[in-house]
Amino acid sequence: AGTFGLQIGKYFMDFSMMTLVRDHRACGAILTKTVGDLLARAGMEIWWWGWKLEYMQEYDRYGGGSIPRTKYYDQVQRLKDAPAPDLHALVCEGSALIESVPSASCVRPVIVTLQDGSGPRGEMLAEMM
Repeated sequence: AGTFGLQIGKYFMDFSMMTLVRDHRACGAILTKTVGDLLARAGMEIWWWGWKLEYMQEYDRYGGGSIPRTKYYDQVQRLKDAPAPDLHALVCEGSALIESVPSASCVRPVIVTLQDGSGPRGEMLAEMM
């Protein structure tokens, strides 16, 4: 299973999750809970999922919910310059709920640094677990 997202400071936008095999094991649900735990341990303050779909309501009991657009933008502005936690390091050191396969090395995320003339503003992450 894998997740793809954008990390800017203490803000993480998950734009896609996937599993290579679709079957009864619910790998996507397990990945969602694992990523949520990792982001919480890292001190991330916002995990944006985008438009709320019906199946996402089950995650409200873990703190999910909707916020007005103006509040969302204010929070992104506040968090974008916060020190960004190293999610890759947390996974590799074993802080994730699910351990890496022992025979495989820890997969390095694909990172693209965005710049606006004043320095790095974010990293595009593709974490494979």
